[in-house]
Formats: sequence, structure tokens, C-alpha cells
Amino acid sequence: MTQNANKLSICVPVYNRPDLTLRALKSVLHQTVKPFEVLVLNDCSTENMQEVEEFCQASGFSYQSNVKNLGLIENINKTISLAQGDLWCVLHNDDLLSPLYVEKCLDYLEKYPNFDIWTTNGCAINSVDKVIAEFRLFNQDTTIKKKEGFKTLYKNGFYTLLSIIGSTIYRTSFIKNHLFDSAWGNEADLGNALYFLANCDIKYVDVAIYFARMHTNQESAKLITSSLKLEQCIHRRIALYQKYALAFNIKNFLTPIYITHLLQLIIKYRLSYKKSTTMLKITKLKDMLPVLLHAPIMLVFTLKHKLLFTIHRNKIERCLIKQL
Repeated sequence: MTQNANKLSICVPVYNRPDLTLRALKSVLHQTVKPFEVLVLNDCSTENMQEVEEFCQASGFSYQSNVKNLGLIENINKTISLAQGDLWCVLHNDDLLSPLYVEKCLDYLEKYPNFDIWTTNGCAINSVDKVIAEFRLFNQDTTIKKKEGFKTLYKNGFYTLLSIIGSTIYRTSFIKNHLFDSAWGNEADLGNALYFLANCDIKYVDVAIYFARMHTNQESAKLITSSLKLEQCIHRRIALYQKYALAFNIKNFLTPIYITHLLQLIIKYRLSYKKSTTMLKITKLKDMLPVLLHAPIMLVFTLKHKLLFTIHRNKIERCLIKQL
């Protein structure tokens, strides 16, 4: 058994969604190898969480409630401060773990011990636990070398990754010194991701063990109901990419970033072309032209990733054994 056995802290920041929280916690309970600890931190939920608390008590999970609402990012930071394991990961309370999650993590941590960050190809599921997408960076285990490694990702159409979803595991002593900056709102995970990619070697392991749920009640989906919040979110993202643009020394670094967000605003949030370009502060044709020219490249990337997912889908679904 690996030296890291039973030293993984799984932390679950909770705000409302008791039914989904129970499903998430059941996926932890059904692990083939038990984690060192499970910390559930209720951030002053307005819904009744009594069943969740009782489940935690019966399962041997630590359940705590904040005195006041901290917000997602600070609640996650608090779980980091409370973690006692050598390794830390977060499970959002609407997501699921494969029952092999801890077992596979310990396997690759033993195989690749000399890192502070490990990430995998997290997957997306819908409301009925059906796998609908994956975020597969490479087709094999790969070391993402600081700065240089990101260029390889960039060339393959990946501009946002290493989210604070549980597909990424951190050495606890490391992440305690790199807490998420709540000033960036829910884009704090992007801020850390870009910082780590610029300053750290990261190990990518080609295994599908974390399943992020896509649904209408998640934070990103709620942005469509508030133009102000959506605009703040987009501006924070663009500002973060601008902040780290020089670190990666990539020509036209921001062009695909703009086209990605433009398409997202039009397709996902259903804004008009004019409103979308205004929100992105693209007002001149000379600024718009390179963005539009990059659109076909983005389409090719999208089709490529969908094709690879189709090929890989059966293997992914076997990792998500029905258990709930």
C-alpha cells in the first residue's frame, strides 16, 4: 500500500442542495479505499440540511456549520485550513466521485510522488448521472512543465483547466500556502490555475474518476439571470488572462480567449452579437477580425474533443459504477 494511504482529505463545501449533497456524500461512502478524512462544511444553508448532518454522523464524516456565510471561495479556503491529511481535494456538493476515486488517486500518487499538484480528466454528468462530456487534456500520463507545458495545452485548444473541482489533488502543505483569492469571485480557481501553470510542474494522469454535474441550479448557470454578474464574471476572466499573458510568451495569447468567451456569451447565455462584443469591449473591426478568423480553429478543436470523447465514453462510464 502506498505511503500516502489514508492521508487524503476529501473536503465538501456545502450551501443548500441537500438532495444532491447526499448523493455526493454517498459516492464518498462507497469508495473501495476509504480516505483519511471527509470534512463537510455547511456555509449557513437556507435549506434544511438535517438529513445531511445525520448522514455525516452515521458515516463517520466530520460535519461543521459556519457561524456566518463565507461564500464559496472562502468556504473552500476554510476546508483547506481544517484539512489534516497530507493531500487535499474538494468535492462540490452537486458532483460525484467514482467509487475508485481514492484507490486510483493513491495509485498515481505512489507512481508520481514528486509533485505538489496532480490533475485528471474530469468528466461532466447530467441530472440523471449520465456522462455527457470529458475534459481530457492528453491521451496518456503527462508532465505539464511550467510555462512550456501550457503552450502544448494551448495548441490543443485548452485555455481553462485545473479548476478547483476534484479532478485536481494538491499536497496540503502546498495549497495551504496558495489559498484561493476571493477578490476574483468564483474565478479564483482560474487565477490559481494560471499561477500554477506559470510556476509549477503539474502531473496529468489520464484517468476519469471525478464527475462534475451540469445543471440549471449551478453558479455558472445562474449568471444568465443577472447581466451585471455575468459581465463581472467575464471581465474577471479576461483580466486574469491578461495578467498572465506575458508569463506564457505565446503570440496572440488572448485571441482564442476572446473567441471562446464570445461564443459562450452567444450560445450559452443567448446574448446578441452586439451585446456580447460590447461586454467583451470589442468595438473596432481591427480588434474583431483576428477573433473571427480564429473561430474555425475553435470549431475544429471542439469537433476533435467530441470525437475523442465518443471513442472514450464507454471506458468513462465503467468508471462511474451505479451506486446511488
